[in-house]
Amino acid sequence: MVLQELPTVMDKYHKLLAALRQFRHAAVAFSGGVDSTLLFYAAREAIGAKDVLAVRAVSELVSHADSLYGDYILDAMGVAAANRLEIRHNVLDLDDFISNSPKRCYYCKSYMYSSFLEHLQKKDDYVLLDGTISDDLLQRRPGQQAIKELSVITPLADAGLSKREIRTLAKMFCLPNHDRISNSCLATRIISGMRITTEKLKWIEGCEQFLINHDFLGCRVRLNGRSVV
Repeated sequence: MVLQELPTVMDKYHKLLAALRQFRHAAVAFSGGVDSTLLFYAAREAIGAKDVLAVRAVSELVSHADSLYGDYILDAMGVAAANRLEIRHNVLDLDDFISNSPKRCYYCKSYMYSSFLEHLQKKDDYVLLDGTISDDLLQRRPGQQAIKELSVITPLADAGLSKREIRTLAKMFCLPNHDRISNSCLATRIISGMRITTEKLKWIEGCEQFLINHDFLGCRVRLNGRSVV
């Protein structure tokens, strides 16, 4: 019996490109992280730079530093202003979200991507692409339910690409964030059940920026109701 060879990282990347070529236009939910950056890079290669948008949510959940870093990545990739779309994400108006239940990420993702899709309906035949990777499918992530319900496409996961493989490809393609430490939205620092407020998010952002300024990279401030962790 001959064992079938496992696909290489380039095999998976070519599978990704083949899947993306079926679309005439695409919008990538862009966070500035390595996953969405690689997806955006691949979509531009497969479809053409002028037919791919980077769609970003603007809200209190994203630190000012992360927002600026997203701008830096798009600038480094030479993305024109016409291919950048920023949409205000008023998720703090949703009581289901700010009550901070274990389904917090579901409500956020559902609201955000519904808003993205509503804006894309005004454009010509755009599909929404999300940077979910194969590793994410092995974890319990409430946001994945919203992605499935809205039929948002997840090309990286569909191609079987893991975080390690994505970093390998990002380095190969000279993407500036190939080795950047992974991050998540500021709301993840607040323990489940503790109400999410603008004041808490700003306080967390300030504390984390203080740590970054003193070279404590990758640290996160967590509110647990009794102390700061």
